[in-house]
Amino acid sequence: MDKMFQKSDAAPESDYVLRELIGIAEKSEVRISLCVNTTDARVTGELMSSQAWLAELKKALVEPGHVAADQWAVPRFKPGGTLNGDNYFLHLRNAQIIDEFGARGEREAPFWRGRVSEIWGWQLVTL
Repeated sequence: MDKMFQKSDAAPESDYVLRELIGIAEKSEVRISLCVNTTDARVTGELMSSQAWLAELKKALVEPGHVAADQWAVPRFKPGGTLNGDNYFLHLRNAQIIDEFGARGEREAPFWRGRVSEIWGWQLVTL
């Protein structure tokens, strides 16, 4: 693995500013255009609340050809991705995975969920 992308043991678990931004999305209906850098990829998309993300995921999965609607009658996910007020996951909608050369679009992810502690950097973007 390229030394530039190796995780440092001295690195903080997660970015508190990013967690605050996620908190804003969790408490409102706002969607925030965001690009995050992980060890393996750069991902752009619309940051949104976990509740709205799960609702849209459920809707997509119960469309014809996917899971039957009655299988979703019992909640299977814990909403929020939070523990004691901390935001440990972020939820992106209409995400695109960007390769090391900056090419986008070949790897689309309508629903993307990532662990905040695995985000190396981020920036607000215009999609």
